[in-house]
Amino acid sequence: MTLSPPDPAASDGWSDMPPDPEHYVALRTTCGLGARTVAAARIGMENGLHCSALRKDGAVIAMARIIGDGGCFTQLVDVMVHPDHRGQGHARAALDRALGWAEANLPESCLVSLVSTPGVEPVYAARGFRPLTGMVRNVGS
Repeated sequence: MTLSPPDPAASDGWSDMPPDPEHYVALRTTCGLGARTVAAARIGMENGLHCSALRKDGAVIAMARIIGDGGCFTQLVDVMVHPDHRGQGHARAALDRALGWAEANLPESCLVSLVSTPGVEPVYAARGFRPLTGMVRNVGS
């Protein structure tokens, strides 16, 4: 993923620059989304299609990413907000920014999928997502 560095003068704190792998792993863990290794995060951060990240005092406090082949299939992942900054609309803003990027940059027929945390489905349904049945498996399981 080729991204420009965050604009230090940006007044809203949002950028398209993903967090560094160590901070990404820490944020996922803090948000209860499951641990990833730094080595895996390094690969993931370099190979995503898009990342919307909100920084405060140099730390990423909210983000959403789009991964995939960029043509037929993509997935919305890592929609998360640090617990100390929840309830301020950051998750919705991250989601809207990521989906805005998808609408502007992906083919009209491209599928955007996601795996939702239980209870958050109405937020995604309000943005046009519909439920499907799926399954997941971790490598090494």
